Amino acid sequence: MKNHYDVLGVARTATLDEIKMAFRSRVKRTHPDSRVQLAGDDTEFLRVHAAYSILKDPDARTRYDQTLPSTSLTIVPNPDHAGANSNANTYRYSEASCDFPNEKKAKPKVQPISAKWAVRVSDDDQGRPCYAVSISLEQAFGVMKVYVPVSRNIACSYCFGHGINLEKGPTCTRCNGTGRAGQRSLVGRLLFGDPCPLCSAHGTIRVPRVCSTCSGHGYTTHNDGVRVDIPPGVRNGGVFPVRGQNCTLRVEVLPNKLFSRDGDNLRVSKLLKESSLKKGVTVSVAGLDGIKRSVRVPPGSVDGSEILVPRCGMPRLNGEEIGDLIVVVRARSET
Repeated sequence: MKNHYDVLGVARTATLDEIKMAFRSRVKRTHPDSRVQLAGDDTEFLRVHAAYSILKDPDARTRYDQTLPSTSLTIVPNPDHAGANSNANTYRYSEASCDFPNEKKAKPKVQPISAKWAVRVSDDDQGRPCYAVSISLEQAFGVMKVYVPVSRNIACSYCFGHGINLEKGPTCTRCNGTGRAGQRSLVGRLLFGDPCPLCSAHGTIRVPRVCSTCSGHGYTTHNDGVRVDIPPGVRNGGVFPVRGQNCTLRVEVLPNKLFSRDGDNLRVSKLLKESSLKKGVTVSVAGLDGIKRSVRVPPGSVDGSEILVPRCGMPRLNGEEIGDLIVVVRARSET
């Protein structure tokens, strides 16, 4: 499994400037809009951002280096959750193992960057059009492209915005259709002379007519879409302005069957046998990013025990922090 240094393609002794240069290069290559990157695949793009968020912070990088090449997971009691639930035990992973060097790649649950069209629902208090779009929790984990339908007036390409066209009319009576007036001389088949001032050397009189394409308005109406990039970590009910338009976009994040969201934290239930809870067991838990992590359930756990896995939840909106993944242990009767 690649570590963060391998993802950015730098050595473990790389300086901060080298890491920044490598990050910029990798982002250009792995961005979903890049021709080099396969369409609809943003997994590598997200891993590059995750690697850079750790390596650019000296303290986080030091803690991460302590986990290389491998570090066993340790569980310690979490005092922050003590007393939150008298019937549940809460544990957390130590800070030295928050990146899980032995993580296994599963089938990604995170949907690739996709696009959706918003629909108009109502007007806000100020009379501005309000559009809405529904996305899944997986789509809220990454970047989501939303197009807001708008009507734009574009200058007519046939009359160039004038509203009229000069069309061909009757033959010019001054030059008799030759386009030349005054003293003329014929050399071979070429007719030399001054341009006719009446028909502007066209040979026919230009008659102004209303443009049939734009009906004389000078512009045509096009139904287009304004793209709005929804950042990772958006919450249900988030409102975003539409650039260049006097309207807003409201995002609805649909509930997930496996994960429940609590702010930036995610909760997932794990069903285990009662005998396994008594003696302790190591289970594999996949986060919303599709990466499986080995989680050790300590001996003596009971139904409702919680294990907190740092930095495996939802990304914080417009920030670099990542929430936690809370694994809730559920006991299954063996009878």
